[in-house]
Amino acid sequence: MIFVADSGEKFGYKDGWTEDGFLYAGEGQSGDMTFIRGNRAIRDHAGDGKQLHLFEYVRMGHVRYFSEMVYRTHRIIQAPDINGALRDGIVFVLDIVSGSQPAPIDPRAP
Repeated sequence: MIFVADSGEKFGYKDGWTEDGFLYAGEGQSGDMTFIRGNRAIRDHAGDGKQLHLFEYVRMGHVRYFSEMVYRTHRIIQAPDINGALRDGIVFVLDIVSGSQPAPIDPRAP
């Protein structure tokens, strides 16, 4: 399961749709992001026989299901960490699984 929230924006990350797919910032607040724990799980989910489901936070303690997603690729970007130091950050490019019926992502929803 992966969760979308606006909190990443204060660190230079904005999850959301682009012409390339759904961009999702990797896990890790200080130092370079690496492919361990959650980042490895996202990258390798299909090969590990696992599904990837996207949820959005709509308010404190409440989330809304969006859709099943699939990892397509990733990018390494330069971005500040929680201490302001420049580091390598992982941005995943995800697609909706064919046949899924996505719900709209709307942070203003109740």
